[in-house]
Amino acid sequence: MRVKNNPILVKILNHKSKNNCRLGKSLKKLSMGLRITGAADDAAGLSISEKMKAQIRSLNRASKNAQDAHSFLMTRDGVLDETHHLLQRMRELNIQSLNATLTDEDRKKIQKEFRALQIAISELAAKSEFNTIPLFDAHEVSFYAFEGNQKFTDLVKIVDGLNNDLLISVDGEITEVFVAEGAYTIAEIADLIDSELFDKNPDLIINLTGDNTLSLQAENNLSIDFIKGGLSFLFYEYCMGTPPGLIIGVTEFQENGRLNIIPGHNDRLNFYVGSDKEYSICFEL
Repeated sequence: MRVKNNPILVKILNHKSKNNCRLGKSLKKLSMGLRITGAADDAAGLSISEKMKAQIRSLNRASKNAQDAHSFLMTRDGVLDETHHLLQRMRELNIQSLNATLTDEDRKKIQKEFRALQIAISELAAKSEFNTIPLFDAHEVSFYAFEGNQKFTDLVKIVDGLNNDLLISVDGEITEVFVAEGAYTIAEIADLIDSELFDKNPDLIINLTGDNTLSLQAENNLSIDFIKGGLSFLFYEYCMGTPPGLIIGVTEFQENGRLNIIPGHNDRLNFYVGSDKEYSICFEL
């Protein structure tokens, strides 16, 4: 038995295989438009190329991040622009209220619009978001507050020597506020107290909520020790501050004094024990 072979044919087949391999690589480069398609083409060149690709992708991502930041700032600028328009309207109403030809009823309507604008500005700052992220930072978490227990819808009568004084103790520092005798809306009382607090202790802030209740808060890590005086009827409810669960203030009443408990109005007491346990007591007549 003899084994026959053809060396010339084997050599031709080998060259054909190599040519097919080179042709495949060339077609791959042509189709991808790349000079280097693998480490075999140029190991050093591939390393440099991959590094440059990573840099290009990072720069593209950074560019998109900058565009998102620009959109965030534009949205925030739009909210500030709207706030500016509301403040301009409030200034206009303030000047309008000085008109001597207006009646008290006219001024009440002006005050009603003014208060609505105040609430709108507050809600703009609190509720404006971009991708669920608040556009504006809230107040510092370390603040202590009393919240009004009544919804003051009628005029409040202030009598000198009876219910016109408010004494606030904040970290041992006493601030006194007095309101002149007269009949006021709750918004007017809030403005009068706010003006005095701004001059005497800027860390104390009086707020009028949308349902006509008052709140008093001390910011910048200060705590309210107690409040006294005839005007202390404006506040009663404790809001948790930092640290939570501590009783941070009390309202003091005269010895042997009596409270008029009205069902559904001031017959409920809420208080906290610890950071998450809330209790409620209802006083029945």
